[in-house]
Parts: sequence; C-alpha cells; structure tokens
Amino acid sequence: MKLDTKYFPAFMAVVAVLTALAIVFSSLRYKETQKERFIEAIQESDSLLTKQLLLINESDSVSIDQYKGNDIVVVFWSSWSEKSDLLLQEIYTLQDQTDSLVVISALVLDATDDISNTKFLDGFVHIDGASLYNELKVPGIPSYVLLDKKGALKYAHVGYQENAGYSLLSSKITE
Repeated sequence: MKLDTKYFPAFMAVVAVLTALAIVFSSLRYKETQKERFIEAIQESDSLLTKQLLLINESDSVSIDQYKGNDIVVVFWSSWSEKSDLLLQEIYTLQDQTDSLVVISALVLDATDDISNTKFLDGFVHIDGASLYNELKVPGIPSYVLLDKKGALKYAHVGYQENAGYSLLSSKITE
C-alpha cells in the first residue's frame, strides 16, 4: 500500500504522538517497577534489621534492630544532592517534634566524594549507606524507608517532593 504524499505529514504527526506516548508510559512504568523492586528487596531482606552498619567517622557499627521500639527512618542521601539537603532538613524538623523517631542517615558516597566537607545533622545516626543502598536496590537519591516500632516496613518514599519529609512522613508515622 502506498501512502499519498499529501497525507504523509499527518501520518508522521500521528506516529510521533504515539511514539511520545509510548515513551512517557514506559518511563513512568519503569519508575514504578523500580520502586516495587525496592519495596520487595526491603521485605525480603533477611539481614536488614541485623546487618552491621558502619558509623561515619567512628570505628563502631550499629544495626537497625537495636532501635526497635521506636519508629525508624532510614534516609538514603548524598552530599552533592540539594534535594537530599531539603529532605534531611524536613526530617530533622519532624524528629525534633517527635519523641520516638530514630533517624538513620545513610550517606551514599561515590568515589569522588570528599566526606570531610559533608555536614551532618545532630541527633541522626550517620552510617555509610552505600552497601545498604546497593543491597536494597534503592532507585534514587534521596529516598527513605519508614519502619514501625517492631521493625516492619511501614512506608517507602523515593525522590524529593516538598513536605515528603515532614507532613507526609508525619502522617505515615501516625497511621
């Protein structure tokens, strides 16, 4: 079948629109699939609560298990990410207003990062989060996981969204 040349521009416009829609749909579905894998990895992790996590600038380690009895937020962040700073500030404000919230700050460094220039917030438990980040297949920076008082997954958030570290997290804690 031969396409008449006068219909070719309209045909190409329809093909372009359909291709753009397919790309958008695939991208959104891929992001959702990544988040689903992240949540599955958390739920299937046998060692999430007991794994020894190296404290930053100390020779000791901690495990999430030792904070049971509190709501626990594990925040994956990086020093180069402005969105990480915004999310950390929101969580810091929430922690200041919440008695039983433990924040584990999982710093994810790459080979070029210099930790000596990194600012750490008081009251957070600061760990080297690279291995945990990779093990859990965290789909992006910043992200956080909320664990209930028994250590079970309550909520997972990926990326930055205004008030995700304060209002949204606060509502998830009280659910």
